[in-house]
Amino acid sequence: MEKEQQQAQVAQQKQQDKIKANYATALENANNLVNEVKDSPVADEKEVATPLKDLQTLVKAKEPSLKTMQKTTKQLTTATNNLRKAYAQQMGGVAEKMNSQLDDLLKKLATYKEAATAAQKKTIASYESKWDGVQIDSSNYKDASTDIKAMTKLVDSLSKSKSDADSKKAEEDKKKAEEEAKKKAEEEAQQQAQQQQQQQQSTPQYTPSYTPSYTPSYTPSYTPVTPTTPTQPSKPTTPTTPTPSPGTTGGNIG
Repeated sequence: MEKEQQQAQVAQQKQQDKIKANYATALENANNLVNEVKDSPVADEKEVATPLKDLQTLVKAKEPSLKTMQKTTKQLTTATNNLRKAYAQQMGGVAEKMNSQLDDLLKKLATYKEAATAAQKKTIASYESKWDGVQIDSSNYKDASTDIKAMTKLVDSLSKSKSDADSKKAEEDKKKAEEEAKKKAEEEAQQQAQQQQQQQQSTPQYTPSYTPSYTPSYTPSYTPVTPTTPTQPSKPTTPTTPTPSPGTTGGNIG
């Protein structure tokens, strides 16, 4: 009888230890998830914030008695599962976005790699080795988030350096083109001047060598007379008919 009682006590103790162990495990899992979600980029999302608050309430509660411990353990487990599910759904969208960001940044870094410094090339290679083909999830998003910020900063720096280099080259090319155009214009002007000079030399120019030695010394001394207006001619007189003498009229008397 006493042996049976001892066995019963041992069994009861084992049962109690199991209840306590289950509670401790549930509490530890809940605490770990709460801390992870609190630091996540989705902690303030409504779908996550509500189950997070519920689980935090259970975690902060006073340790239950052995009598209610199993019930509390079940509550912790249920609340933890609810939060984990909501967290995974929201993190899925975030992870997809971060994957896209990483892919884009890796492509840009590859584009700028040729113009990067030796140190920058080494950094780019480390990012490629670390993130190329890697999918973001709750286990690596923190590290990815940190590297995304650093990669973005590096891309901006390389982009500015390339832009400055391109602007400098464009300015140099413009200056070179202007100098070449000026030189070409000068050469064309010089060539044209030489052609004109050659044409002038090949065309004979006649310059009279005779200079008249005689210069008339006579200067007329008369003063020209201004012609006067001619007078109008007088009208001719009308001739008179002669009057016959007496005795001549009538003919001879015979």
